[in-house]
Amino acid sequence: MKLSDEKITYPGRKQVYRQRDERGKFKRDIICRADEELEGEKLLVDVMRNGELCYDLPPIDRIKEKAMRNLSGLPEEYKRLIDPEEYPVLRSKQLEEFKRETEERILRMEIAEHE
Repeated sequence: MKLSDEKITYPGRKQVYRQRDERGKFKRDIICRADEELEGEKLLVDVMRNGELCYDLPPIDRIKEKAMRNLSGLPEEYKRLIDPEEYPVLRSKQLEEFKRETEERILRMEIAEHE
């Protein structure tokens, strides 16, 4: 795990859940640990496992259909060309806590090395 002021790295395997509002439009995405279960649609799927392709790649027309569905699910305030809103991407409490614990372990190891 990198410890840097310029870039934040979150350790471990992760998953992203997309949550929708009452109209079915995208509300927010939440990045979490892979073992967490949150409300919403899981976005990440395994494509490679042990160096092998484990995902059936869809035909290009299905990829296009999914892209169009995703675009239609995005509220207008995020799609406008002038002064668009920033789409909310949050991190789960468990992911933030795991990051903090990992940083503390790394810092303790670095201090121990220099004693």
